[in-house]
Amino acid sequence: MESSVILASLKAADRRYPNSVADPSTNDRPFVHSDRRFAHPALLGRLRQPFVYLATWPPESTAAKNELRSDFMRIILACFVLALAAPGSASSNWPQWRGPEQTGVSPATDMPSEWSAEVGVVWKVELPAWSGGTPIVWGDRVFITSPSKAKDEPVDERSPGGDKLLLLCLARADGKELWRSVLDVGNRTWRKHNNTSPSPVTDGRHVWVVTGTGIVTAFTMTGKQIWKRDLQAKYGQFGLVFGYASSPTLHDGKLIVEVLHGMNTDAPSYVVAFEAATGTVMWRVERPSDARNESPDAHTTP
Repeated sequence: MESSVILASLKAADRRYPNSVADPSTNDRPFVHSDRRFAHPALLGRLRQPFVYLATWPPESTAAKNELRSDFMRIILACFVLALAAPGSASSNWPQWRGPEQTGVSPATDMPSEWSAEVGVVWKVELPAWSGGTPIVWGDRVFITSPSKAKDEPVDERSPGGDKLLLLCLARADGKELWRSVLDVGNRTWRKHNNTSPSPVTDGRHVWVVTGTGIVTAFTMTGKQIWKRDLQAKYGQFGLVFGYASSPTLHDGKLIVEVLHGMNTDAPSYVVAFEAATGTVMWRVERPSDARNESPDAHTTP
């Protein structure tokens, strides 16, 4: 995907971290995850790749935290390398978490693997607060979730953000904000993510997004709300210990959402499919489990 820096980040990381064996002595983990969202070390700030703060969270070491604070603090960057393809071409779209096929693989070639704050960056923009969601791209638009800006913002650390959960639409050409919508209120931050962690999904005509509070919303590409549903109100309170962070999947005209939990709720786990255009429930399948301890909570994407 020529509009994403993810592949370039992985290429750079593969050169620096060619082996897939973790080194406990250095805490040098080849892959770091939160809620089944895996990121290569290059996406954790070590190479300062542009999408790092959109997809990952602060590393645990004090040195790495200080570097993040001194370089960007709570600033979240949405940057595009100079290898952008013409907007609208199928290969240049990144419509959902992990890309068109959810493989995390792009067919793009000859992408830059090195850049800095000045070199190889077309634009960058400060978002209201940090987000665990992945930016998605279609045509001339970029969509990303974020909490609202906090009223009393810490000076020396990344702010967890305000209470509102937002969907932002940015211009792909220059990062200008085209529109924003409040999805819900009730942001909560866990160690490595918050209630804006689920990534949006689009088909180029509409964009759908789920919040960690269970609100599912469909919009036109210009920001008009088409429909909204409340998963917790209809199917029971979420019970995941570390919060809900699963991204929705679009398939055959259906928006598919899963809620697999069991630690802090008596509500059943389930997978539900909405008619993407109308929000009508097409089917819902419960996923019972006799698992115990951590096992009932599954952090994944359909």
